[in-house]
This record gives sequence, C-alpha cells and structure tokens, in this order.
Amino acid sequence: MKTALKYDDFEWVCGDVPELLKRCWGDDATFVRKLEPLLKREWQQAGHGAAAYLLRRISDKISAARWVSTRRSKDSMREQVLVGIAAYARAYMDILGDGWEPEAEAQLEAAFRRVGKALGDERLLSILWDVDKLNIITSLVDVRERGVMR
Repeated sequence: MKTALKYDDFEWVCGDVPELLKRCWGDDATFVRKLEPLLKREWQQAGHGAAAYLLRRISDKISAARWVSTRRSKDSMREQVLVGIAAYARAYMDILGDGWEPEAEAQLEAAFRRVGKALGDERLLSILWDVDKLNIITSLVDVRERGVMR
C-alpha cells in the first residue's frame, strides 16, 4: 500500500522532521522493533473507548512495519510507518478532531508520553497527540489521494 504522505512533508507540517521519524528512518528497524511492544502494551491496558481504539490502530500499523522490516526492505518498512501515521491521523480526526472526548485526548497523550519516556524522550511521539498537526497531515493526504496535489 502506497501512502500519499511523504517523509519530507513532516518538515513542512512541523518545521522539522520529528525525532520519531528520524529514528524510524535512521536504522535497520531496531527502533520500530522497540516501539512496537510499547505501543501494544499501552493499547492493551487502555481498555475500551476512543483512546484504546486509536492506540490499537497505531500499534497495529507499527506492528505491520516491524513485520515488513523482517521480510522485505527497509524502504517497505518506512513506507508502512507513513501509512500507519496517515491512517492514525485520519482516525484521530474522525473520532477526536472536534474535541468531544477530552478524556480520550488526555489518555492518548499520557500513553504516548509513557512510550516516549521508555524510549528516552517523553515528547518523542508528540506528533501523535498534536491535533493541529494531525489535521494538517489528514488534509494533505486527502488532497493528494484525490490527485489534486503531488
């Protein structure tokens, strides 16, 4: 599956490429292999509701990236990470974009902070709880998927 989201888009959206992506791109999937069980643990502990659904969504996508990294190329793994972030951003905006569930937003931020802290930087996954950036990512992907912008 190809994604309309590109690595370079993050420099435009965030002012710089987030450390999360730099680490995914910077090695032979070691970082993705560390990230995957941490995200899985968070969604399993989240129970039910919007936060649990979104944590499972990103966890499943990172798990797929880890799987791809062991069976295909590093480029395929990187593509899968972008597919995962794009799918997560769309799901986040569909569910929480209007701010109807502040407790779910807080639960997600806390979960991503715990994962980041376990990886050495509490704000490592901050792109995944920044509503404004997720909205831009979703809009960018939507426009590209419609073929208006390349």
